[in-house]
Amino acid sequence: MIPNARYPRTNPEKIELYALALTELRMRLRYISDIASSSLPDRIKGECCYLQLRLSVECFAIGMLAAQGDFKTHKAFTKYYSPVEIFKALEIAYPHFFPKPSIPRKMADDIWHFDDVGHGNCITRTELEKLWQQSGDYLHRTSLKKYIKNSPAANYKPIYEATERFWNLVRSHQIFLSDHTSYLQIEIGRDDDAMRCFYIHLDQKNGTARIERYNIELINPRGP
Repeated sequence: MIPNARYPRTNPEKIELYALALTELRMRLRYISDIASSSLPDRIKGECCYLQLRLSVECFAIGMLAAQGDFKTHKAFTKYYSPVEIFKALEIAYPHFFPKPSIPRKMADDIWHFDDVGHGNCITRTELEKLWQQSGDYLHRTSLKKYIKNSPAANYKPIYEATERFWNLVRSHQIFLSDHTSYLQIEIGRDDDAMRCFYIHLDQKNGTARIERYNIELINPRGP
């Protein structure tokens, strides 16, 4: 684990924190279908599903900070908790911070192609920000008027759609890093605990790339 719980500095520390955040995100997305099929009252099921989506967006934002974060220079990275504000701060420092879907395909020995279409139908930054804000509105009853108002039955269609689009992005994606010559590639299993993490260091002069692989072992990963 990261020594003394300090902000990550090295590539191994950054990728470990990123993997930890993605592991929690994966667990929360998995719980949504279990919650929706449970015998809980309908309103509570809807609240629990939106809570998992909201916290998944927060885990995702933490992952973005871990991947890019220069925590010594950018003090805002250590203060913000809202994904909306985190994304704004990241965009100022690293305009291309938001990941894109990317599936590696081996074409021949030592030759790989990265399919940037990915799994398709992926959630966007704007949708993640909107999801986080709307889930807060759904969860919080901040006034008597809102409390006594008849609560509509939970609508699971947007919950399922957001969950699927979230999965489509995180299960195999790539992040362009601040040095402008490296990528972080992450692949996580949806139905198992598999996770592959590696850096891709580009040699633009020779048209080649060096792969820096990491074997991730998360002991007692954080869960809900």
